[in-house]
Amino acid sequence: MSKESRIELQIAGKRIPFDVIPTRGRRLGIRYHAADGVFQIKSPGAVWNEQVERFVRSNESWILKHLPLIEADRALQAHWWEEVKAGKLTLCGQTYDLTVSAARQASFRIEDGTVRLKGPQGADIRELMFLGLYRYAKMILPQLVSRYAAQTNMTVNRVVVKQNLRSKWGSASSLGNLNLNWLILLLPEEYIRYLIIHELMHFHEMNHSPKFWAWVEQYEPNYQYLDQSLGDWGWVFGLFGK
Repeated sequence: MSKESRIELQIAGKRIPFDVIPTRGRRLGIRYHAADGVFQIKSPGAVWNEQVERFVRSNESWILKHLPLIEADRALQAHWWEEVKAGKLTLCGQTYDLTVSAARQASFRIEDGTVRLKGPQGADIRELMFLGLYRYAKMILPQLVSRYAAQTNMTVNRVVVKQNLRSKWGSASSLGNLNLNWLILLLPEEYIRYLIIHELMHFHEMNHSPKFWAWVEQYEPNYQYLDQSLGDWGWVFGLFGK
């Protein structure tokens, strides 16, 4: 079996789904991330057998401890979509009215405090929202990088807004390039600023040494709180599924 499969187990009276995914090594593993929306079991060849089930059973306490995280993430994601359907959308910490209308081609623009999203009649709102937000992210995030690069006296070679950073907000390279997860535009403004400054400071130190954090603190004194509380926003990774 080369592709992932899904199984369900009864644990503490609850029917819990697991995706079984292949791992390159021989060791079994278990993880949860909001982008997956489900527990994942890493198994050689993505094979489910008695050994894998024993491994899962041996981790029941860990699973039950983390199950509320899944439920909380799903509740936050559902609330976000409820707001979208109610005509509200928050970007970079600012809440806009949202209108969705029919048009031959999909478009996304902000004018007079309103986000105007257009697309073919009957198109899936999730697909329209994804396309619109991604286009907006590719426009606005490089502008924000330029702003904060100027404030921190940094030079950026290239900014790439990516879709496939499923568990990372961004990364930096020694060539002066930044990769940013398009989903960060859904975070409050202070987190967006912190994340961009964080990556910019990697041009000084390509690590997380005390020297690196000293550079971050120079431009964001509240970095410890922002870094530690970013986990509260992990549910954003799962808004649009895999």
